[in-house]
Amino acid sequence: MRTFHFHWLLAILLPALTSPAGAAIQPAFSLDFSSFHATDVVVVQTMLDEDSFEVVEAWKGNLSVGDRLVIPELRPAANALPNPAHPLSWTSGAVWETIPKQSPGSRMILFLRSKAPEGPTSSGAQAGVRRGWLPSDMMNWMMASVMWMHGNQLYYLIRESNAGPSILYASKYSPEAVRNRVSEIVKNQRDMAVVLTTPNSGQRAEALKPFVRSE
Repeated sequence: MRTFHFHWLLAILLPALTSPAGAAIQPAFSLDFSSFHATDVVVVQTMLDEDSFEVVEAWKGNLSVGDRLVIPELRPAANALPNPAHPLSWTSGAVWETIPKQSPGSRMILFLRSKAPEGPTSSGAQAGVRRGWLPSDMMNWMMASVMWMHGNQLYYLIRESNAGPSILYASKYSPEAVRNRVSEIVKNQRDMAVVLTTPNSGQRAEALKPFVRSE
């Protein structure tokens, strides 16, 4: 996952590298950062209403298969380009700075932060709908908290250069590899939480050493 690590490090260093008169820094997806800071990581499929999504897999958090999420920030514009018929057209050099149009049933991986106190509605046609989600991206941008799926190919947002635009990039990692990485990070978080409850400060510091050396 070194590509993801590089983009995470780049996102931290870029503010210090930007020239005083430079352009605004554009967002970029970071698997490690978003997996760590998200309260919920889920695979969803798009619904007819383009800002609504149904959970089909839950990798982190309290959401369940079948839950419905409403995320207005992920609604594509009326003139948005659709998913391509062939994945290679995503890497043809075109800039994709807007949400791509998704056909119903298309899948995405969402890295979200829940916004308390909103939760499921309790009755009627909107029962089970979850609203009030925030991005996990360090720049608070929802598009940089998503991986799009086209078959078994994943795409996510990267920044090609300091002042350049953000574009959708074809990942070389499979959905299974991403799921395994999320699971690894979630396990590290849980292990750290246990260590931090150690009352003896010396023992606690000793037990935290492996995490300091961790990627």
